[in-house]
This record gives sequence, structure tokens and C-alpha cells, in this order.
Amino acid sequence: MLKQKEHRVSKKRFLIPSFLLLLFAAIAGTIAYNTDSAIFNNLFHIADHTATHTEEFVSPSGWKTCDEAPKTLVTTNESTHNIYVRLRYDEFWRNKEDNANLPLVKDDLRLAIINFQNEDNWELKEDGWYYWKGSLVPGDSTLSLFKSVTLNCQSNLTLDNICQETATGTSCEKPADNYENAKYHLKITVQTSDDPGGFVDNTCRLTINPNGGAYGDSSEIYEQDVICGSTIDLLSASRTDYELTDWTKSVAEEEDSTLPANTANITLDKDTTLTANWLSTIRYNVTVDPNGGSYNNSTSPSSYQARKDTTYTLGEATNTGYFVDYWEVVSGTVDTAVDGRLTSDAFVVTSDVVLRAHWDKAVARI
Repeated sequence: MLKQKEHRVSKKRFLIPSFLLLLFAAIAGTIAYNTDSAIFNNLFHIADHTATHTEEFVSPSGWKTCDEAPKTLVTTNESTHNIYVRLRYDEFWRNKEDNANLPLVKDDLRLAIINFQNEDNWELKEDGWYYWKGSLVPGDSTLSLFKSVTLNCQSNLTLDNICQETATGTSCEKPADNYENAKYHLKITVQTSDDPGGFVDNTCRLTINPNGGAYGDSSEIYEQDVICGSTIDLLSASRTDYELTDWTKSVAEEEDSTLPANTANITLDKDTTLTANWLSTIRYNVTVDPNGGSYNNSTSPSSYQARKDTTYTLGEATNTGYFVDYWEVVSGTVDTAVDGRLTSDAFVVTSDVVLRAHWDKAVARI
């Protein structure tokens, strides 16, 4: 408690004869008073709230069944007063192909097993947070709740291909929930407060899917938890031979919207996911030979540029008395071609392509 200073103001006494008092009373004007003043400037220094979080973890490059990866995390109070600490964790698997989430449990087995320690020093409450029991005094540290993570010895991460007989032979494909080359994520959130009831629960999560590119310097899906209403500065996104066209913004119970590619920051009011949309900077030539007919008012072969991985749709070709029987793929690779013939007027451009029209006579009908 701050001790209040006692300030005294001295007052000078003046002996004034009674006749002068009568004189002052009779004169209309100013009566001078002897005054004094004092200014009190009290400084209140806000307490320094500082905490550091130390993690000991080395990401295993070739995690195999029964392997145990050490993982510890402690919080140290570097403030000048006691603080309170709580933490929670999220875990998920993501496959290699598109970073989609995979189940934590496979064949009724939890694949990654978190090994805890010092559980007597932490209290798990109904809100899903682990609270450090009591306050943390200045200079002291918590004990790590986590010891390690083990890849379940009974787990089978590889799944047999799904095969079926077709007219051309046996066709096999990998199932969608394939864990080969997948990655396990253990995300821990730590909060500290000056008061045991001062923790804030209105957190919002920003998830950024680089969608084949990189956000900052990582191709992994990025996640960040902040207090709802906070504004987050976005990092740059990049992808070799591609340019960022825009972001798809997804919010629960809302229709998806689009953010410009040059969006610098975003304010979070709800959990939000941003997915990068890319357009290739590589362009290929689609050459169309009308072969005696006309295509786009030209009777000669014409070339059109199309970006890689975009869809090109053929326009109408005309030839008096004839109709297009089929389009021949003279050169290049077309995903909708069978035996060198297009099966659809639309195809994805993955190389330079030359197409030639083949005509058949139109039959007059009565």
C-alpha cells in the first residue's frame, strides 16, 4: 500500500486594525487575499508481466512405430509478482497430398500416444484447460506436463490399395485416409494471467492453407490463436511458377467469400480459414487446325495461349455441308483424349497441343 504523504500549507497571519477593516468594507472594488497552492504528482508504476516458455523438442525425421519422441514445455515467471498459468493442446494428422486432416484413431487405435508427467501439479478443468495449481512466484518455473509422444506400437499406418477388376484389367488406388508420409501435429497453447479469474476464453483461430504454395517460409498449414477482435498482419505467400490470384475466406455457418491477393491484414471475429488460389505463370499454345473448315473465322491453323492447368474449351468449327466428326490430337497431352481423339470439347492444358478437325458429310433429312 502506498503511504499517503502529508502536505501542510502555511498561512501567514496579518494584524489589521479595526478601522482599516471598516475602510475595506466601505470601498467597492477588490479585496486582496493571501493565497498558497500545492501540486501533488503521484506515480503509479504498472507491474511488469513477463513470462517465457521453453520447449525442448526435436522433430523426428523418420518417425516409426514404437518410436518415442521427447517433448517438454515449461513456463518461467520473469515478472515481479505472482502469475497464474494454464495450457491446452490440440492434435491432428495431415496427409501429404493436400494437407487434409486424417482421423486420430485408426482401427480403434489411437495412433499417437501423448505421455504425460507431473500431472499432480496440473488440474484439468471442464473448459479443457490444464491449470498450474496455485500461483507461480517470480523466478520460478512450472513442471512440464508433457514428457514425450510415442507412435503406437500396434498401429498400422500403411493401408492396402483398393483394387477392382475392370474391362481393361485390375485397377488399384490408395484410400483417402492413407497415413504414409503423413504428419502428426501437437499444438500447445499457453496463457498467463495476474489473476486466476483473468483468463480470456474468447479466442479465435486463423488457419491458412497455402494450397500447394508456401505461406511465409513454410508449405505447412499455418494456425494462430488470438483474442477475438484482434487484427493479424498476413505474411507473403508464394509458389514457384504461380501467382496468387486471391484468397478464399471460409467462416463457419457463413458463405465463402473472396479476399484480394494483396490483403495485408485480417480482423478475426470467428474462426477463419484462408485458402490460397493460384494461377500458373506458364503458358502453352493450343493450336487449332480447321482442316478445310473455319475456326473463329479463320481457315488457317491458329494458336491460342492458355495458362498451365487451366481449362480450354473449343469453340464452334464450321464447314459448309459438313460437321465435326472428331478432333484429332496431333501432338501434346490431353487428359480427355482416348486413342488420339478428344472425348470432350473442354480439357486441362498441361503442354503445347495441336488439334485437327475431322469432318463428315451432313445428311439432309426430310
